[in-house]
Amino acid sequence: MSSSTRARLSLALILALVALAASALFSTAGAATLTVHLSEAIPDFPNGITFRLQADVSDPVTRVELRYFPDGVPVINVARPQTRTGTHVDVTHTVDLLLDYLPPAVDVRYYWQLTLASGESVRTPEQRLFYMDEQHDWKSLQDGIVTLYYYAGNQSFAQQALDITVRAIERFDRAFGVTTEGPIRVVMYANDRDFRAALPVGSDDWVGGFAEPDLGLIVVAIQPGDTGEVARMLSHEVVHVVMAQATANPYNAPPPWLNEGIASYYQEVPDDRFAPVIQRAAREGRLDTVRALNSAFPADPAAAILAYAESESIARFIIEEKGTDAMADLINVFREGVSYDEAVQRALGISLDELDQEWKAWLGYPGDA
Repeated sequence: MSSSTRARLSLALILALVALAASALFSTAGAATLTVHLSEAIPDFPNGITFRLQADVSDPVTRVELRYFPDGVPVINVARPQTRTGTHVDVTHTVDLLLDYLPPAVDVRYYWQLTLASGESVRTPEQRLFYMDEQHDWKSLQDGIVTLYYYAGNQSFAQQALDITVRAIERFDRAFGVTTEGPIRVVMYANDRDFRAALPVGSDDWVGGFAEPDLGLIVVAIQPGDTGEVARMLSHEVVHVVMAQATANPYNAPPPWLNEGIASYYQEVPDDRFAPVIQRAAREGRLDTVRALNSAFPADPAAAILAYAESESIARFIIEEKGTDAMADLINVFREGVSYDEAVQRALGISLDELDQEWKAWLGYPGDA
């Protein structure tokens, strides 16, 4: 059963969650003591975050470092703002997130590390900031590992969106014998204008939603009441998060044709653009090769739609002709970080080029023009 929570996120609440109580005293294994009067993070989505520290240390400070990272990302960002040498620290640093984009609904963890003249280092306790788009009055619903944020439309539509996301996870887990872990967050904008204001600079015009698997995050633009689009979009994007978990390794990610193909195949509502696009490309002898679809998809909208349609068709061919177990084997082998060619050879028993030939024969493709 789904449990729901309505949460109105205000700047005052955010600051209350991230600011340390005044005059907190911390000691380290050495002789130095650190008294923190203020440690806070003030968000300004999507521009950045301003961090501030006011503290006193028993020994003179020679270097101040701000260390921060989004929850779920193992890489720590380090900033070294200028500060005066002395025992009192009052430093402010703004992180420009237009240059280093961070999407909404992300927990940012941070702390300050101070190097002293004695060579010793002291640090503040780690704190957490919920970085969110403050232009909207967000509400939330939760079911298990999934939390949905929305600001427009009624709760029943938001509940439908949440249910679709949960169903897609359960369907994928059952099909391929995996267990998806959370948390997973879904941010649902009500229109394209609001959504684009939250995107990184230079985003393609045709993008209507995206997933950040490392962050367990999905961000989409769906007009309230559009039941077809909510079923298509969320059941697609959440598969990217699930797929990333199922194939996680430090070396290699699945190719775009597999990632986008399986996400498109498992959409609750098929994309009605795909069939005519791929049929026309087949008639005209201009289908891409599977190997070509190992690369990032084109920015041109028409070429991108064809790449998505081809990828869905390849995934459909594997699942319907070779079986769900074959696709499960392909997903599992990617956990080992192998190359695209080796993964296909080991899981399907054919080369990548043979997969291309068999797929096109299944389509009745006459050959390149």
